[in-house]
Amino acid sequence: MSKNKPVKPLNVLIIDDDPSFVAGLQLDANPFRIRLEHATNLEDGLLKQQERGEKYFAGVILDVICLKDRKQEIPDPNFLSKAMEEFNRRAPALPKVILTGEPTRSESLKPIFAGNTNVYHKSAEQIEEMLAYLVKQSENLPRLKFAKRFPDIFSIFDDGHLGPNDEQALVLCLEKLDNYEPTVIADNLARLRRLQEAIYLAISNKNPGVVPVGCIEKNGPNCRDIMEHLRKNRFIDRYGIIDKFGDTIYSIASDYGSHVLSSRSKYPPTRYTVQTLTFAMLDLLLWFKTIVEKH
Repeated sequence: MSKNKPVKPLNVLIIDDDPSFVAGLQLDANPFRIRLEHATNLEDGLLKQQERGEKYFAGVILDVICLKDRKQEIPDPNFLSKAMEEFNRRAPALPKVILTGEPTRSESLKPIFAGNTNVYHKSAEQIEEMLAYLVKQSENLPRLKFAKRFPDIFSIFDDGHLGPNDEQALVLCLEKLDNYEPTVIADNLARLRRLQEAIYLAISNKNPGVVPVGCIEKNGPNCRDIMEHLRKNRFIDRYGIIDKFGDTIYSIASDYGSHVLSSRSKYPPTRYTVQTLTFAMLDLLLWFKTIVEKH
C-alpha cells in the first residue's frame, strides 16, 4: 500500500521580497517536487520556521539584500548576515543556499561561504543546479530519511493526526537508537512516554468514547486508566500485542525516563531497551492510526 503513495513534496522556505520571482521559481521547482513557502522578510521567515517545526523544511533559499522585518520598506544590506546567523543558530543542519540576481555578486560571495553554503545567481542553469542540490541534500535529513523508511508511520504526521513536536520526538528517538550514554537513554525513554501520552490525548480529542475525557487529568493522560478502559471496551485485545506493548512502554519509560539512570539499578536500561520500545511504539502508532481513521 505504501509503495503506491505519491512521493511527498519537499518543503523549502524562501525569503525574497519579490513575489513575482518566487511565483516563477515555483514553476521551475515543480519538476523537482519542491514546494516553496514564501516569506518577504526575515521576521516572517523565522516565524514560519518556528511554527512549522525544526524538521518541516528541507532547505532554505535566501536573497542577498532583503527586508529584515515587516516594517522595513527598503531592502537591508545586512539582511544576509543576519539571516545566516539566525538559521545557523536555530537550524544548523538545515541546508541553506543563497540566490542573487547579480552574477558578479554571486562570484564575490562564493569564497566567503565556500564549504558552508552554496551561492547561485538567477539564471535558468544556476536555478536548476540549486534545486537539484536541495533535493540531494534532503536525502541526509533525518526526518526525510526515516519517512522513506517508515512511510506508513510518518503518514500519521502528514495527515495531521499528531503534531510536529510529536514527530520530532519520534525522529530523535530513531536518530539516537544506538546511543549508549545513560542521559541519552533516559531522554529517549522520556520522549517515548510523552509520545504515548500524545497518542491517548489525540484520541480523546477526536473521540472521547474511545479515550474518555475523565481519563485526561490536569497533568496529562492517566495511561493506566486509559489502557484498562481500552481493554474493557475491546478497543484492544487483553494480553494482545498493543496491550502488552502499551503497558511495557509506559512502565519502563515511567521508571527510567524521567531522570538520569541510577548506577544502583541491578539492570538499568540499555540502548537495546530503547530500540525495543521504539519499535514497539511504531506498532502503537499504527494502532492509533486505525483508531483515528475509523472512529
